[in-house]
Amino acid sequence: MNSLRATVDAVRTVDALSIVYASHSTMKLQSMLLDVDPTVRIGASVELLFKENEVLLASIDSRLSARNAFVGRIVDAHIGILLASVTITAGDTTITSIVTRDAWEYLDLAIDQEVQWCIKSNEVSLRLC
Repeated sequence: MNSLRATVDAVRTVDALSIVYASHSTMKLQSMLLDVDPTVRIGASVELLFKENEVLLASIDSRLSARNAFVGRIVDAHIGILLASVTITAGDTTITSIVTRDAWEYLDLAIDQEVQWCIKSNEVSLRLC
């Protein structure tokens, strides 16, 4: 599980659906949540949680609809028969992505390569700190 400490910048809510906007380091992230905790408000300290298999990888020049898209560098990878566990750094942040080995090979990824990493906003959970 990836965990990023962040500060809530804004919360937009319509009915039971909320989008929480938060900052971690130089990154601006979004989390789409149902029935958000009322204590989640501007300035709150939170952890943004997302599973390794929810982190998408893309080549640097790809355009995506995902709002949580950042550039990082592959610093480690463990390539298995079916899956590849890829460690990426972006500034002072380290996250892990699990992709299929086919995807690793299709994207022609390698250690020390820059990649785009993305998380759909509905896949980011939030925990108050």
